[in-house]
Amino acid sequence: MITDRPTLILRTSRVAYCPPRTEHNVINTGSGQLRYIYIVAKTE
Repeated sequence: MITDRPTLILRTSRVAYCPPRTEHNVINTGSGQLRYIYIVAKTE
């Protein structure tokens, strides 16, 4: 995962948290399928 911080390498069954308003990008550099689940909670 790429953010405004150093690149974070995620492996199988790992989770990453992006704080609100954090620019980020996800790139699959492996040979397998990348499953990317994006969850957003509405705030008041």
